[in-house]
Amino acid sequence: MTSPPIRPKLLLVDDVPANLTALTAVMETSDCLIFTASSGPEALKQVLTHDFAAILLDVQMPGMDGFETAALIKEREKSRHVPILFVTANSADEGLLARGYATGAADYIRKPFNANILRAKVAVFVDLYRQREEIKRQAELLREQELIARERDLIRRERDLLLAEARQGEELAKKQRRFLREVLSSLTEGRLQLCDTELALPAPLTPTFAEPIALTQQSLRALRSCVIAFAAEAGWSSERRQDFETAVGEAGMNAVVHGRNAQGCILGDPAAGTAQIWIRDEGSGIDENALHRATLEKGYTTAGSLGHGFSMMLKTADRVYLLTGPSGTTIVLEQDRHPQEPAWMRKARS
Repeated sequence: MTSPPIRPKLLLVDDVPANLTALTAVMETSDCLIFTASSGPEALKQVLTHDFAAILLDVQMPGMDGFETAALIKEREKSRHVPILFVTANSADEGLLARGYATGAADYIRKPFNANILRAKVAVFVDLYRQREEIKRQAELLREQELIARERDLIRRERDLLLAEARQGEELAKKQRRFLREVLSSLTEGRLQLCDTELALPAPLTPTFAEPIALTQQSLRALRSCVIAFAAEAGWSSERRQDFETAVGEAGMNAVVHGRNAQGCILGDPAAGTAQIWIRDEGSGIDENALHRATLEKGYTTAGSLGHGFSMMLKTADRVYLLTGPSGTTIVLEQDRHPQEPAWMRKARS
């Protein structure tokens, strides 16, 4: 973005209107903003309000003359370095010249003046003013760019720190979940498998033994009937059937009570002897931090855990797979025709 051109301000001071008009006409071609004053006090007011590139100041004015006005302008910190060009009709008084330069005059213009020479002298101070202002503007722009760069660097560092903390948090959460999964598997002798994704769930058995059932407290009986029918065809003992019927009832009731849009389905070939129940819901998920207590403590229950029913499932089903999160919970229960040997016996033989 290109900055607008700098238009310096000039102050012309003279108590004679005709002289002020003549000065204005000469300086209007200098591409400057022209301000005028007809007395010393009026000139001081202008200096308080504006920043001038140069001041053309008449020496002989009634009341406060040009020298007094210049002295007061030079006393003020902000206007101390503004060039003052004295304009006088008295060209022979060397004392006035000395007094003018002593007051801080940059130049002395005698009347009648040559318009081209006056414009050339003023142009020198105007160019210097433009250069100083451009330097200040560039310095300010550089400071702004440095501040922007620092802010961007700070934002980048904060973002990198947050990302690093997030990665550390994710890694810690993965380690904690892995530890919880291993502990729960060990505590249940491999019955419970805590799954991270759908892919970690067991492969669905085929064929589908019965059509999926939308679960309510009333339809849970139909799901139990499916288990009874499968057990009869598979040749399960009554004890195996009752155990699995209990596990399925507990899982289904939990999905109905704590979830939404719960559904149950039984899979498997009775000839193979293994049944698989899938129960899904769209609830808010189970508090995994409470799973170890639900596994170990009889009767423990929380609004976000399976509580007593969960402990019962682990006792009555051969295998329990659990996938849970904010969008819902999936529980897969598996039961074989005959109970498996304890994990410690299988390990001892191997």
